[in-house]
Amino acid sequence: MFQSSIGSAIKVFDRLAGCATELEVYKRLREDGVSEVCGHSVPQLLNADEQLRIVEMSIVQPPYVLDFAKATIDVPPDFPEHVMAEREAYWADLFDDRWPKVVEIMQVFERRHGVYLLDPKPANIAFSD
Repeated sequence: MFQSSIGSAIKVFDRLAGCATELEVYKRLREDGVSEVCGHSVPQLLNADEQLRIVEMSIVQPPYVLDFAKATIDVPPDFPEHVMAEREAYWADLFDDRWPKVVEIMQVFERRHGVYLLDPKPANIAFSD
């Protein structure tokens, strides 16, 4: 990710699929009028070129939620139950006592926007303190 000279963030993708997913999530969130989820800011889509695999978005400060390239849209991830349990245990360890808040954020994305976050980590779901 790069900061532009006009104060926006530019993200360049190596995979077309990741760019397409992230762009679709940002478009959906824009259509839904989402600028924050559970008190966490969400970047706003400013511009994109899917052919060049570039997305331009607003810059947000913690607390925030960002990076939707590995999400699924409208369809829950198709992983075996034991794999999801392992991932959730890993994520819970990453977030420690903040894990319940992360679960709440993920559930809002799923229930209200049909976006299933598959890469929750402190760099993507940041807290202000």
